[in-house]
Amino acid sequence: MAVSHISFLTKDTDKPTDLIAAIGAIDWGGGQFLVKRLLSGNLDQNDVVIVLTTSNGDLMGFVALLKHDIADLSYEGPYLSTLYVVPSYRSQGLSRQLITLVEEAAQVRDYYEIYTITRHQGLYEKYGFTFLEDIKDQFGRDMRLLRKSLVD
Repeated sequence: MAVSHISFLTKDTDKPTDLIAAIGAIDWGGGQFLVKRLLSGNLDQNDVVIVLTTSNGDLMGFVALLKHDIADLSYEGPYLSTLYVVPSYRSQGLSRQLITLVEEAAQVRDYYEIYTITRHQGLYEKYGFTFLEDIKDQFGRDMRLLRKSLVD
């Protein structure tokens, strides 16, 4: 099923309860992390959560562009954060679409580079990210920090 709707949720936009509930209900702590940030208003002025849904309003996936992510680092950000695709919609190019949307959102906000903190190896490298260093996140987990330039 093709993406029918793309929602852009920011600090100042309404937070549709159906989308918030769907994100919070997924079986991954990143969803609950993002819901807390959305509902508490703990977002920077340039932060945005991008949500893909079907024509029926079913959640397909989401990603966030956040000034501050899950590690206290000296890098200014922004961070591509909490990339998630619902299992039944995987292998359909939605990760690529979400990454492209977050990169476009970063460019519109005059960011020239973007970072991501992840345990994944290979996913982000496919889309031009390069490994910077191994780090610990705020929960003490081993993570990888990657960066991508948004200028040619």
